[in-house]
Amino acid sequence: MTQSRRWMPLWAGLILTAVAGAAQWLLWTGGPTLRPGVGPFTLLTYLGLVALCNRTRMTVRPEGVELRRGPLPTGAASEWIPREQIAGGYWRWNVQNPQSGDVSHWEAGIIRRDGRWLRSPAHFATEMQAAQQTAAMLGILGLQQMQRVEGFPPKPDRRAGLTLVFWMLLAFLALGSAVVLEYRR
Repeated sequence: MTQSRRWMPLWAGLILTAVAGAAQWLLWTGGPTLRPGVGPFTLLTYLGLVALCNRTRMTVRPEGVELRRGPLPTGAASEWIPREQIAGGYWRWNVQNPQSGDVSHWEAGIIRRDGRWLRSPAHFATEMQAAQQTAAMLGILGLQQMQRVEGFPPKPDRRAGLTLVFWMLLAFLALGSAVVLEYRR
């Protein structure tokens, strides 16, 4: 069983890439006075391409679960979770901030023995669909323990946090390079 989801809606990725790419072109053709903005807009263009191209794919097999992210590198590593490291499955109501543009939805996933959750890329409209998806994943794995959970995972995933820190540092470096280039003129 394989599930896949884009990191961003296609329209948002197209808009972000088009705006950043146009700004990048204007900066390069505008002469040396505009060059300090190249670093930040190069980063923004790459993020637009990531939003346009990248997907998360989750494949459940009897031996375990594979989570793949890509194809463009972002620091979010793909991983393999053997069946022995999986304790069971869950489903929950995922409440989103209405200002983020995402909609609240039901989600399904697996619970690792160390307490971390691995969320399926699929979103579900009803609780029944999410519970059925959890049962289907566990059926493939030969496991039975499933539960409805509330709130956030009891153990945060450090890799996700480190990836976010990496991108924040990269953004600060891009902005810093623009400031240094502007100061040197």
